[in-house]
Amino acid sequence: MKKSKHGQVYFIGAGPGDPGLLTLKAKNAIEKADVIIYAGSLVNPQILCYKKNKAICYDSSSMHLKEIIALISKEVKKGKTIARIHSGDPSIYGALQEQITCLEKKGIFYEIIPGVSSVFAAAASLKRELTVPELSQTLILTRISGRTNVPLRESIVKLSQPQATMAIFLSSAQIERVVEQLQTSYPPDTPVAVVYRASWPDEKIIKGTLTTIVEKVRKATIKRQGIILVGRVLDDRVKKFKSKLYDEEFTHGFRKAQRVKKDNLAIITLTKGGAQLGLILKQRFPQAHLYVPYRLEIKERNVRRFSEQLGVLCGELVNYYSKLIFIMAVGIVVRTISPFLSHKSVDPAVVVVDEKGRFAISLISGHLGGAATDVHEKYSFDLLAKQLDCKIIDFNGLKRCNYALLHGEKVGIYPDILKSYIPLRKKSSIIFYKSIKSILNSDCLYKVIISNKQIEDGVLKQKRTVISLNPRNLVLGIGCNRGTSSSEIEDTVRRFFNEWRRSFQSIKKIATVDIKSSEKGLTSFVRKHNFEIEFFKAKQLNKVESLTPPSRSSLKAVGSRGVCEPAAMLGAGVTTLLHSKKKTPNVTVAVAEIPLKRYFERK
Repeated sequence: MKKSKHGQVYFIGAGPGDPGLLTLKAKNAIEKADVIIYAGSLVNPQILCYKKNKAICYDSSSMHLKEIIALISKEVKKGKTIARIHSGDPSIYGALQEQITCLEKKGIFYEIIPGVSSVFAAAASLKRELTVPELSQTLILTRISGRTNVPLRESIVKLSQPQATMAIFLSSAQIERVVEQLQTSYPPDTPVAVVYRASWPDEKIIKGTLTTIVEKVRKATIKRQGIILVGRVLDDRVKKFKSKLYDEEFTHGFRKAQRVKKDNLAIITLTKGGAQLGLILKQRFPQAHLYVPYRLEIKERNVRRFSEQLGVLCGELVNYYSKLIFIMAVGIVVRTISPFLSHKSVDPAVVVVDEKGRFAISLISGHLGGAATDVHEKYSFDLLAKQLDCKIIDFNGLKRCNYALLHGEKVGIYPDILKSYIPLRKKSSIIFYKSIKSILNSDCLYKVIISNKQIEDGVLKQKRTVISLNPRNLVLGIGCNRGTSSSEIEDTVRRFFNEWRRSFQSIKKIATVDIKSSEKGLTSFVRKHNFEIEFFKAKQLNKVESLTPPSRSSLKAVGSRGVCEPAAMLGAGVTTLLHSKKKTPNVTVAVAEIPLKRYFERK
């Protein structure tokens, strides 16, 4: 609407009570107002301290709508600036619409300045997030029907059905009726909190459950200005739930996920019959998580109930599980999961089973996922890469290797110690070599070098038949001075690795003394590259024989004779070092190697 030639009107949200929660824009509008109309029964009078000396104040608690509009109209014609102050945010139970409708009819320009609602002040006082992942992602703001009717379709009985987080305004005086209606859907042990005058100096917080809250509110004699919060988000056990926003395995517009799945299994079903089969499968795979619809009310260990759509659930599961078993129709699975698949290097193995358990279909991921059966009984090199925990993999090269094996071509592998771990029936055209030099000089069609050593780029570029796999089997022992930056630690490690001709991509774990657990530069370096990290106590480090003489500075600073060397050996579970300590003024580094055979001996 066009601006009036006369005065200006501001509808201002004053917040829940604390003057410090007034927005800067609201404060500025109050300071320049000539006339202030405020809800005296709800607005903290301290907020009026921001008015100018000549400003005239009116308490609207005893005024009706016509009086308020007449006053605003009169003062606007005089060219005055009017601040109409509401408690909380004027758009929530503020009788805002009826006022601005009258002003629009009169052609009076106005502006609305939002404020902090008491629901958010109450959440802050309770130190709770109202939308906790896996518990509740919906917040319902409502009130109980009283002298002001609530539409039947919006009754608390109706709104309670999803068991979402609910904030109930203007209803503390009818707490008995509120609880009675909530109990039609919420369990009796559902947490409830009533916050009286949130953010005010005399604020009161009453906590309980649907079973106990009525009596507690009676004893506290709260009749008005109390907001009721109900939902599972108020339970102390919510601390175990985490959002995706800062999860290192979650991609968003400003950060690419580090999609490193654990070797775990999820079983997903939609029906009661499927859930029964899922529970049988869980007996075979005890660590698996069974996902069932919330309505099935199956409450057993590692059973996770979901209420969101299947597509939303699948979008999350593909990021966290390496194997998925769906007990439902194949068509449903194909349509649901296909938007979330990207590449076999990160996609999970997917198997679809019918409810009777008669048929199992390997749907996707026949390589790294391990879902498909290799009917030709030939070795799969990308499966080998997964087994060795390789970080960066030439999938096109490995595909060519698999194709060569399938057609009986010779493929060489270094080192020859792997010969003991590849099943005999799959070795027909594989030749093992004791040195990198010997495999490079061989006549094999493809040459797979499995090593944490750096392979010259020239060798890889000139010979497309040479494929380098860097197993993550190096443990990096690190000691650093306090305050050493992440970039300095990384520069040092990369420089030493280049000198040693070792691959940075083969680092699996960082090991150090426990006193460094809060060292920001070190932990930032670890997070950046998604390394594992292990901390050891000084007495553990002192039990390890280091190759270099004891360090007096280390003994004085952290209580151990050395850090990087013993930490590397402990982290790798070995008694020797691959590379002894090297140091700069701020960083010391040593490297130990996890034997490759461990990757094949793990069950």
